Amino acid sequence: MLQHCCNSIATPLQQYCNTVATYKPTLMYAVVDCDNCYVSCERVFRPDLKGKPVVVLSNNDGCVVARSNETKRMGIKAGTPYFKLAEQFPGQKIAVFSSNYELYGDLTGRVMTIIRQEAPDYFRYSIISATTFSSTPTSAKCAC
Repeated sequence: MLQHCCNSIATPLQQYCNTVATYKPTLMYAVVDCDNCYVSCERVFRPDLKGKPVVVLSNNDGCVVARSNETKRMGIKAGTPYFKLAEQFPGQKIAVFSSNYELYGDLTGRVMTIIRQEAPDYFRYSIISATTFSSTPTSAKCAC
């Protein structure tokens, strides 16, 4: 019985091993970018802001550096001076946050930890972005 079981597995397994051994190498790249990162970080602690317009301001609250999709649809541009928001968008309820780089660094560090676990060959090139790559082996050794 055991011999029959092993024979019935061996043929498909050998076919699989032959396929893997002849597989051509592929190099795959991925660009990982956190969408509206600073706004997303703020929303972690304020889920009530989901679907509402949110902006994050630069150092010293000078201008808009991050925008939610809702504020982008309203026409708020990156770099808009904070004092002009009320002039340009009167009566609009926009949640406004001062930059909290310690929070953003912590949360994006957690994201990068997950990326590093899943794709060890990565390069982090900003607080919110990384590039990863993976290649398949040119040949695989099979224990058939």
